[in-house]
Amino acid sequence: MQITVDSQSPVPLYWQIAEQIRAAIQAGEYLAGDVLPSVRKLSESLRVSTSSVVKAYELLKSSGWVAARKGKGLYVLGVPDTSGGASAPDIDPHLRAAVALGIQCGLDVERLCNRLRELYRERLQLLAGKPQSPGI
Repeated sequence: MQITVDSQSPVPLYWQIAEQIRAAIQAGEYLAGDVLPSVRKLSESLRVSTSSVVKAYELLKSSGWVAARKGKGLYVLGVPDTSGGASAPDIDPHLRAAVALGIQCGLDVERLCNRLRELYRERLQLLAGKPQSPGI
């Protein structure tokens, strides 16, 4: 799996890393039981600080995607079971990050909510196998 980061993006580096790993787990590129690269190895390959990788891994752990085994590294747990719906503690860090980024980009709450609705609909279409409309 190839992870790339864009230091010019308004999206924090740790978020870019976590999202790419999460997507790789969902796509089956990482399977339950697979070991993720060490913090040092990944930070060196991406040329980012170890704190960015640590923060990405913490986000993945708190969301139920991976777990740490003392002295063994970080293991993939697989796709978290959300059949009961994501609980507030699972989604709140993501929403807080989105709100912070929206504020950083100068979006007011209405524009941020509208954009969230657009992205939500877009994701539902992707999950349903429908192509995206141009311009979204």
